[in-house]
Amino acid sequence: MSVLYLPHEAQQLLELSATAPDRSTAERLEARLAAHYGKRHALLVGDVQQAVLAVALAAGVRGYEVVVSPLEARGVAVLSLAGATLVPGILRSTDLTMDHHWLDDVCNARTRMLLASHTHGNATDHEALHDHCTRYGLLHVELGPLGAYDALGRAAGACAHVMVVDLSPRQGITAGQGAAIVTSDGRLHDRLVQLCGSEARQWQHLGDRSPANLHAAMHPMAIHLLDATWDMQWHRMAARQHHYARLVRSLDARFVTKPFRYARASTYDGVRLCARTGMAPELPTKSLRFIFRETGLGGLEVKWRIPRLVGTLLDALNQYRFAALTSFEKAWPQS
Repeated sequence: MSVLYLPHEAQQLLELSATAPDRSTAERLEARLAAHYGKRHALLVGDVQQAVLAVALAAGVRGYEVVVSPLEARGVAVLSLAGATLVPGILRSTDLTMDHHWLDDVCNARTRMLLASHTHGNATDHEALHDHCTRYGLLHVELGPLGAYDALGRAAGACAHVMVVDLSPRQGITAGQGAAIVTSDGRLHDRLVQLCGSEARQWQHLGDRSPANLHAAMHPMAIHLLDATWDMQWHRMAARQHHYARLVRSLDARFVTKPFRYARASTYDGVRLCARTGMAPELPTKSLRFIFRETGLGGLEVKWRIPRLVGTLLDALNQYRFAALTSFEKAWPQS
């Protein structure tokens, strides 16, 4: 686990945040996030599940379907609180992100929203996904960390209607806690502010059976941490991406596909690559396993609709063998 060393100035800011939190720092950080994705609005919230639930409620998905990544099934189960039925999408074997080619076979007249995840920090084909959502009138939402870019140098998720940014400790660029919702839709943003800022509205929409806490704010210390270390964390991420891009290129023949087309393709957060059989027998490899449970999230019912074609294609994807990039790094250390 990497350790984040704070400069003296950042430590002073963290101490101040515990005693005198102010809104100006939060507004400055929200402006930075909005500018990074080319959007007009950003809202800091307590955690990713709160952000996903708030977006779903604002979009009015009750009684409708939401297409999600099967690898994020447990994390997005919170959508059931908004009354949505979850439908697994098809993943690309190259980077385990949503494959837009199969969306016509997954979506139907009841589909209201698409939630595409940046698996391991890999950028989705967000432009193609957005074109599909625009054509069928779906809300395009992306979920992922800071630091990934597409082939044109755009921030991963910039093409989506809504980008949910994960700022949790496991991400390469982190606040230690929290998340952000970034969008250019002014009406949606206003509704999100109302939902996340009022306990009464949470009860109105969810009732007393909800374990979620929509009005939980991001901790002032986390806000000051990311604001004070913004440049330092981006510099560290760029160095990490450059290192792993060199490693991937040097071991190109050992992979079935070419998942990383450019240096800043991923935040490299636990990336798994599809390895050629017999090329690296000493490395631990494993298949994916997609399990859809009817219950989850505190025992609340999670409704799924799994098209027959999806089940067939996921079974085919399970036949691939994936190895962790960190295992390749240990086996073939780079100078």
